[in-house]
Amino acid sequence: MSCFPYPRDTDVESIRVPLIARIQYSITGQPDFSDFFKRAVDASHSLASAIQSWLFFGLASEALGQNIRHEEFAGADLDGPHPSIDLRIPEWYWRELKARWDDLDDSLTAAQFETKRTRLKKIYESAQIVVIYIDLLANSLDDNKLTEILLSIHMLLYLVAYVLDSNTLKVTQTTTSSASTKLLKRRMVKNGWCEKRLNFLDASPMFYPAFYFLSSLKPPRINAEDHSSCGSDICLVTSKLSKPLHRTDGCLCEDVVVPVDRVYTIVASGGIPLVRITRSPLGKIELEVVPYTPSFRFIAISHVWGDQQFGSAQNCLPKCQVGYLEEVLSSLPTSMDDWGLREWVAYWRSSRPGKIAPPSRAYEYFWLDSFCIPQAVEHADLRSKAIESMNLIYAAASHTFVFDKGLQALDAGRRPASLTHGGRPTYYSPQDENLLDVVAYIYASNWMGRAWTLQEGILSGRIVFPLHGSLAYLKLLRPHYDGGSARFVKAHSLLQSRTTTQAEDIPLILMTMSCMNANAISQSKTIDARMKQLFYGLESLPTELLFSDCARLGSCTVDAWIPREIAPESFKGKHTLKLGSAGFTFETRKGAQALKFYLLSSAHRSDRFRLLLPDQKDAKSLKYNVEAMQRSNDKQSAAPTNVFCIVVDNEPPERGARFIVNRVVGNKYFLHFDCPLRLTEIDDSESPSDAQQDPKHECGAVSLNGDFIIERSYEPQDLSISRPQNPEQYSDRLIVIGGAICGTINLGDRYLIRAIWGDENSMSTLFYIFYGLYGLKKHQWVERALNAFVHRAWMATYQPDWDPNGPWKWFWKLSNWEPPIPFRTLMEWCCSFVFFVSFETESWSGVGIVMLYWLPLFPKQELMNMYVTSIFMKVVHSFFF
Repeated sequence: MSCFPYPRDTDVESIRVPLIARIQYSITGQPDFSDFFKRAVDASHSLASAIQSWLFFGLASEALGQNIRHEEFAGADLDGPHPSIDLRIPEWYWRELKARWDDLDDSLTAAQFETKRTRLKKIYESAQIVVIYIDLLANSLDDNKLTEILLSIHMLLYLVAYVLDSNTLKVTQTTTSSASTKLLKRRMVKNGWCEKRLNFLDASPMFYPAFYFLSSLKPPRINAEDHSSCGSDICLVTSKLSKPLHRTDGCLCEDVVVPVDRVYTIVASGGIPLVRITRSPLGKIELEVVPYTPSFRFIAISHVWGDQQFGSAQNCLPKCQVGYLEEVLSSLPTSMDDWGLREWVAYWRSSRPGKIAPPSRAYEYFWLDSFCIPQAVEHADLRSKAIESMNLIYAAASHTFVFDKGLQALDAGRRPASLTHGGRPTYYSPQDENLLDVVAYIYASNWMGRAWTLQEGILSGRIVFPLHGSLAYLKLLRPHYDGGSARFVKAHSLLQSRTTTQAEDIPLILMTMSCMNANAISQSKTIDARMKQLFYGLESLPTELLFSDCARLGSCTVDAWIPREIAPESFKGKHTLKLGSAGFTFETRKGAQALKFYLLSSAHRSDRFRLLLPDQKDAKSLKYNVEAMQRSNDKQSAAPTNVFCIVVDNEPPERGARFIVNRVVGNKYFLHFDCPLRLTEIDDSESPSDAQQDPKHECGAVSLNGDFIIERSYEPQDLSISRPQNPEQYSDRLIVIGGAICGTINLGDRYLIRAIWGDENSMSTLFYIFYGLYGLKKHQWVERALNAFVHRAWMATYQPDWDPNGPWKWFWKLSNWEPPIPFRTLMEWCCSFVFFVSFETESWSGVGIVMLYWLPLFPKQELMNMYVTSIFMKVVHSFFF
């Protein structure tokens, strides 16, 4: 048994680290942890052996408080008799390590325990610094044994940090420049991963145990895909429009065709077509198409075209595929938000039988691109119009069903489960012990590698993955209310590991994920026009965009800096381009070093040249070999009288950008972008003969000070949207607003009763029964009216002519206000307070109202605890008062 988990059904062998340590580490007689390293190197004459003796066994011994023999970690190598260590670390070490620190916590005083923990923390931090440095150094050593040993130390560091308290220790994460990370990436490519998919590490670094777990499984695929030729910048395996396959090889069933004329009519009128599967009197499967209205509950279907299940260029699918789709959709349980009287009665009477409730069939309507997007070439305009509404569709859907053939074949076991706490089982979920595998396989699936699915997943309120015999629900995705530029950087980073067959879709996806009105630019058909609107719609941008080697707009010299594809580099965020009335101004984050600008002495626009930069600390100039990253499609040419300047980044690898100085006004330099640069510093020890073998145009430079502005050619358009990405995320606010409205109406009701009848206490029991029914209906009326209003106002934000500064600006600002404490927590506190006050004052109607409100939303056990506490307080109060 091992400390860290490993995929259950994988044929990928675990990594076994060679045991080559020669010197035994002893925790006694060590004046300092770092002193052992020199003795280990002298004795073993091997860096890898010394590192294993010192950082692995030394840290393991110090953490456990006793000397560890190498043999205790060793096991038989699968390939022979050579001793090796399982990378996941034996489970006995974890048990003894945790037991030791639990015993110390119980037996020592707080000061004594903290002294021991502080000493181990210093050793931990020392080992962490060394292993990070050597991990970078190992790239040039080409020693696979050393890299595996470093990876094992990363795993041990994570384990020790977990025991010591990971909240106060910085745990090392994967970095694309470390040898350990590169080793695991090579392992993943060998196991069938696409190298481009691995770009997610730039945007989302992982802890080494999690990354090792991912590297130990093969992506869930049914169709054979060869990604061995893919690179980090492009995936050569693309999903093309193809004819859907039948469910079984021998099936010859007929196609079920959607009424395309009905689809055309709805799309042309600006509506959203929804489909329902019906049966004719003769039992034939038919498709009914209706326009979407806010009262409809529907399912959005997200799928991978390459799986050849639901992707069709003919607006039809085989009968067997439609039948399978109907079967899966009918098994989806009804969520609590959509419950009626029957569901509530079943909930109150629920126990937990062994079998789940029958299929709800609550969601009859669904949206599928093969049915609801016109596919015919002659209706390309309607097709574009339908695609423009996809962001609204996935955001308004009750659920999003994700069909990935590899995941549908994944057998993760099943157990009866409920969508409510303690409710009757209504569906089958994966077994608890398989949940980690399910999450990992979803992460590795083809669905996670497509650009459009990133938008679909983020916009959707509830995502469901059908597996083999079970349904896997993902938690509700709530957006972070960052600024548009921060969301753009995150979205850009996530798209680096995803692909799309239509390049012009990238701006739309970026805008939707950056909380911008993508419908405002969807009328522009070319990627150049969409990219220009996107970048001019953001108030600030990362300066690293200028340094990236990517394709750019070439139609206009002023806008030549705008990328027309996803840049491969990650953004650090120390420098930004701030959009103003004159253009984009360079700004530096507080505490960071400002970028340096230099005026070039030559007006020659060469691809390669030697640059002499003045050193700020020394009179001696710095020499660089400079390569201009000019693309073949760059059509702009410099005039003989042009003046060039460059900006140089502060962090390695040295990079920069070249600009044309268009005009100078005072200390303001107005620039036009030329191209990114790569700078390589020339060593002073280089011999003259070496320099003569590589002749370059030599150019001097003078430091410039002032304000530097990239001119703009386009009037910025405010495309920001102040709204959540899904209307379901208003639910907590609507509870508060609805309660306030109902309370106000109640006051008015009581005033009218007193004005008409005089004394409300003299009313008959029959009156109170009718008044109670009226109060229940009143809550329902208010809730429906609020939901309809919010849904209509939310849908209006997707219209091309929507104005973020319109008459409803105050409503969206109020709706998006996030209190320091979440609304759900505030409501729980409020309910608890009202419960205790009502119980103390013997207002049993108040206790009953709180109980009815509490049970569907919060755990029953907490309500029971409140009852016990209230009774205890009542007894104590009776003794003293």
